[in-house]
Formats: sequence, C-alpha cells, structure tokens
Amino acid sequence: MKLDHVGLNVADPAASIAFYEALLGPLGLARCAAVQGWTGFGAEGRASFWVGGGPRPPQPTHVAFAVASRRDVDEFHRLALSRGARIQSAPAERPEYHPNFYSAMVLDPDGHNLEVVCHADAATPQTPACAETPAAGQR
Repeated sequence: MKLDHVGLNVADPAASIAFYEALLGPLGLARCAAVQGWTGFGAEGRASFWVGGGPRPPQPTHVAFAVASRRDVDEFHRLALSRGARIQSAPAERPEYHPNFYSAMVLDPDGHNLEVVCHADAATPQTPACAETPAAGQR
C-alpha cells in the first residue's frame, strides 16, 4: 500500500500556505489545488500534501518528506529556520533507525513536526535538489 495524501489542520491557513509554499517548492512540491478551504501541494498537478482548517487549534502531527541527498536535508533545515520554523533536531545521522538515516526536524507555526529524510549513505554524490526559491509574491 502507498500513502496517497496527508492533510494538516492549521490555525492560520494564509500564513501556513506561505510557509509551506516557501519550504516545499525546493522539494518539487508546488501549490496546485484549492478545495473547500484546503490548499494542496504536489508534483505534476497532483496534490499529496494539504493544509487548511482554522481557526480551531490543530493537534500537532509528524510528517516526513524524503529527499535525495544529505545536502537537501541541510538546506531544508536552514531554509525552514529562516522562515520562522522552530528547531526540533538538527541535521544528523540517526543510526537507531538504520545506518544511512540522515534527517532534520523542525516545528511549523502550528507545532507540526516536519522531518526531511535522506536514506543515501554519506559517500553518495551530494548534488543539491533543494534550493531556496522566492516566496509567493516575490517572483
């Protein structure tokens, strides 16, 4: 079975859309859908990550995004902190999961735990796929 999509309830949808647009764009996920107060991000026009709801306080959730390189993990972490995310854990190897597990975690404005994970070993070429893109309205 493969996971189809995830939705996070957020207190301030407009702020969260801007936050996620800045962070998910470099991972190849763009804003591509809006349905009944929810905004979807995805690749190739297919939304797989949704934010919406408000104004009730959300229950924090953990979501992990897979990336191709350890440099992507480092760059996502740097970009997230520059956009106001709070640090949960710095980029590091986490051998308790498996020898090549490298991840970082941040908390979004609603306290959702966002993790970015690379499963490649340290010797894998580190071509970055994640780079900062202009925020909405700055393009």
